[in-house]
Amino acid sequence: SRNLFNQSLQLFSKHPKINNYKISWVRTYLGVAERELGNYDTAQIMLKESLQDYRKNSSENHKKIAWILAQLGIIEKELGNYIKAKAFYKE
Repeated sequence: SRNLFNQSLQLFSKHPKINNYKISWVRTYLGVAERELGNYDTAQIMLKESLQDYRKNSSENHKKIAWILAQLGIIEKELGNYIKAKAFYKE
């Protein structure tokens, strides 16, 4: 799945007419795939970029924002950073 998400992200990024929402969606799920593989740094980058896009283009209460924050919290928890994890969960 990771390869497909990477290919999709490259394809979407080459076409300026593609909706930013689609790029954010791909980044989100690529971030989750990277987290599942234990690639936490890459996962955080993808998820934080996606979060930034959603915050810029959606309402603050958008369900994807909450879900991405939870994913970032999971990463911090898995890294043993419980205070950071809690902050993501509370946000």
